[in-house]
Amino acid sequence: PVVNNYTPAQMSAAEQNWAVLQDDRGVVYLGNNDDGVIEYDGKTWHKISLPNNSSVKSLAKDSRGTIYVGAIGEFGYLEPDGMGRMAYRSLMDKVDSAHKGFAQHVWKTFCIGDTVYFSATENLFRYDQEKITHLDLPLASNFSFGVNGRVFIGNFTQGLLELRRDTVVRVRGGDFFTYKNIFVLLPYPGGRLLVGTGSNGLYIFDPETGFIQKEVVDSRTNESFKSGTLYHGTQLARGWYALSTLYGGVFVLDEKLKVMNRLSVENGLQDQIVISTY
Repeated sequence: PVVNNYTPAQMSAAEQNWAVLQDDRGVVYLGNNDDGVIEYDGKTWHKISLPNNSSVKSLAKDSRGTIYVGAIGEFGYLEPDGMGRMAYRSLMDKVDSAHKGFAQHVWKTFCIGDTVYFSATENLFRYDQEKITHLDLPLASNFSFGVNGRVFIGNFTQGLLELRRDTVVRVRGGDFFTYKNIFVLLPYPGGRLLVGTGSNGLYIFDPETGFIQKEVVDSRTNESFKSGTLYHGTQLARGWYALSTLYGGVFVLDEKLKVMNRLSVENGLQDQIVISTY
């Protein structure tokens, strides 16, 4: 594989990035640990600061191309300033006073239609382009996901949950994922879900029937997911997937979940820790 590495010195930013995506122009944005959002157009790097100077944990893009940003106790979006350069615009002024100081990491930001969700463990904020609605999530909730037009929540003590009409309910068969950290949730053919857990490996799950398919990848790969802590995933073109780990690099799987490539320090990565993919 061809791997291009960019050093912290080149970026003039901290070495750790929590999120990455590309806008409709092809410009890349990084959610940096210390330096806000980092913009890269292929030639130059540009820092976009947040009002509280916090670490940026998540990024998302809606159907109109707007990029949304989740940080720590802060979330908003990017838009051009008077000079045409991208700048951060906070949405915290739309949050009611009772929840402005939630001070949690917004680990996941995702869009469903024109609605944007900012997920901060047990706090979920929904932005409908006019107002912000706060939704309480159960204790022990971790990451939330937008998949197939639905909002799912991974909960350590209850399993896989779903937000339905502003009420959180457990998905049929979702109790299987009790005491399993759900870090990856992606669409899979037939309305099913590809579920990645931190230390229990990969599954295919049908949220309508509750049927769980185990051993969906070869045992060696699944052991690598378990020992390497499967942490993030992205659906690629042709129904392929990129799944990243905290200690074992990145795996590229085809539509049948066969490993087609693996990226590691042995073939070009600077580090085995890969927190985000796009």
